[in-house]
Amino acid sequence: MIMNSSCCNMTNQQCGCGCMESQSYGMKAGCTTQYHQNCDMPDKLLWLADEAWEELMREKIRDHIEASCGTMMDEVAKMAAETNMTKWKHKMATKHLHHDFKHGLRDLMNKEGSCKQPS
Repeated sequence: MIMNSSCCNMTNQQCGCGCMESQSYGMKAGCTTQYHQNCDMPDKLLWLADEAWEELMREKIRDHIEASCGTMMDEVAKMAAETNMTKWKHKMATKHLHHDFKHGLRDLMNKEGSCKQPS
């Protein structure tokens, strides 16, 4: 692969092999730090500025959602958490009952004289 100092393609915001795609996806397999050093620094900085802009926009949107819906979302989150805890409490209780039944059945089946021998 031939690398040059201007390998970055700003139309799709990636350097050559696609290593510099959105940070949420991370580096692609086979990409190396050495490869990134061959990207043109101004293009790299512009790509980072785009990423920072998107990150800041997400934060600002979150702030507006929090301001307008935060109280309701807190109640929904509380209700979901309480329901989930109750679900798991019942699930564990059911598992315990199943465990007790299984051991009781095993003890009964292993008990001497539990079945009469055929004559």
